[in-house]
Amino acid sequence: MNLSSPAPPVSSGYISEPPLSPSAPVSPRSASTPTLSIEAQVVRMGLMTPDDVATTMREEAETGRSFADLAVEHGRVSAEDMARLSAPEPSQPAATAAPAPEPQPVQAMTAEVFVRLSSGERIVVGAFDGQAAAEECARELMAALDSVGDWPQIDGRYIRPDAVVSIDVELTAA
Repeated sequence: MNLSSPAPPVSSGYISEPPLSPSAPVSPRSASTPTLSIEAQVVRMGLMTPDDVATTMREEAETGRSFADLAVEHGRVSAEDMARLSAPEPSQPAATAAPAPEPQPVQAMTAEVFVRLSSGERIVVGAFDGQAAAEECARELMAALDSVGDWPQIDGRYIRPDAVVSIDVELTAA
């Protein structure tokens, strides 16, 4: 390839935009999604193919003219569609930002560890000030159940290891 030959069409077959949700309204811009480039909008709306966009962008780079002008000039998009895509949405002022949400206070969490037996019974192993401490207790209990030797004692009872169905950690707000 030399510098005077035209560049080959660029098409990776991938579109860098997420697919539309079936329940989402079809509009060039949605208040819940970030503003898309004109190029992405014309592809998303089916007004141009990715190959048409690539060709127009290549011409934009070569001539310095805007993508919108070239797309309309070559008849790939109507002037009305391009004007609608280029205009800011009336419900969204162009230069205003949404206020930052107020930080929520961190709630203290308590955690309880239970052993569930094959009979359906749940035995309280203990209550803890946080999830990490409860999970550490659950791991120690798992190791005790897996070891060969004495049965573990829980809440004053010796529990046969094969009777344990699960060890549950439940979090609650304090």
